Amino acid sequence: MTQEKNSQFNRLYIANQGKTSYMDEIRWLASAMRRKKNIALQGEPGNGKSSAIRFVADIFDRTVFARTCHIHEQEFDYQGRPAFSNGTTFYSDTELTSALRNKSAIFLNEESSEMPPHSQKSLSMLLTGDFLDFTVLDKQGNKVTLREMKDKHGWDVEDFVYAETFNPKRTTSGRDNFEFSHKSRCSPSIFNDIDSFLGAYVAFKTMGIDIDLPLEERGIIYEPKRDLLMYLEKNDSGNWMNIANKEVIREVGKLATYQYFNRENVKHDSDAWKKVKEQIEGQGDFYLSYLKFLTALRGVVNIKNITSGPDSLYQTISSEVRSEHTPEGNGISLVYPDQRTIEVGFQTYKDNLELFGDSERATHATTYEILDKLLHGALADKMISSTGTNQWSHLAAIATSYDLIPKPKDATQGV
Repeated sequence: MTQEKNSQFNRLYIANQGKTSYMDEIRWLASAMRRKKNIALQGEPGNGKSSAIRFVADIFDRTVFARTCHIHEQEFDYQGRPAFSNGTTFYSDTELTSALRNKSAIFLNEESSEMPPHSQKSLSMLLTGDFLDFTVLDKQGNKVTLREMKDKHGWDVEDFVYAETFNPKRTTSGRDNFEFSHKSRCSPSIFNDIDSFLGAYVAFKTMGIDIDLPLEERGIIYEPKRDLLMYLEKNDSGNWMNIANKEVIREVGKLATYQYFNRENVKHDSDAWKKVKEQIEGQGDFYLSYLKFLTALRGVVNIKNITSGPDSLYQTISSEVRSEHTPEGNGISLVYPDQRTIEVGFQTYKDNLELFGDSERATHATTYEILDKLLHGALADKMISSTGTNQWSHLAAIATSYDLIPKPKDATQGV
């Protein structure tokens, strides 16, 4: 790990994605990646599974080689892909072989529940202690073991990390579609949704925009001497303590440290959220307004689940956001915005700003595009379905309240 990378740990945070009764997915992911374990993340579409892998990979200075599985894939999609040049067939690198040959690489197999049985069987050896016997294709199409590629061609295969993502059974064929030889070697961790503010940080990192979101009470440190990740919290005396063995860590400042938010604690910490809001708002008017819009939609969709206890869903701004947009009656049908919606919205606004050179036109163009995608379910992962309500009008009314689109009387002046 480079010194430059170490310095970044002091200004990074990681969000606890789920309820306090769940495992902290990102901490689990960081630990698994550090120990080079086979990683499998199960979660709803758009929950941020791939973003989380890329995010943690960036912390550890790892390159991600990603592909999307499909039911008709063949072994050469992993081992070596045939190509033609000057009447000759040769075999080129795949995402997998690129990851195997490069140091500090991760192979990300997305939608892995779509893998046909022969792909699962083929990959099973790669996920065991006998992985050096796994075969790939050389340029002539001959099967060659990783052991030979390591010894003769310098492939850094022992630094390889395998990761996969897949959706719950009700949205795809699900985990039940996995062969025992595969799923027994790649146990899944359930990845829950990221809320708006915390998801925004991952979106900014995906876009290469650096923002500083400080929190001081909990975190993770990496101790190079023991090659050890330790999960910390402050004890009653105010000292940093290793959660695993209660060891007091007295020289945290000398170690590579990155910090994370625990959602249950932070959502009641107005000072912490004020800092988060200021950082995001500092990126421009659009970003905070857009997050408020998404939070309002979350409040509408989850209106039946809202409680007054610590597990209340998505209290990221205030209860007023939800109450202001609570639908009357049961005639509402709205999609549930997710991490993908945040990333797409931010990137689309950035593109429109370059296109129009005007923030107001970029805001309007982006919002109309996102509303259209939400309306047609392109970014949806959950939906409350009923009839009798004009979904577009309701979405537009919420967006209008945050100045994302003109008020109805000005709608003809749009983009």
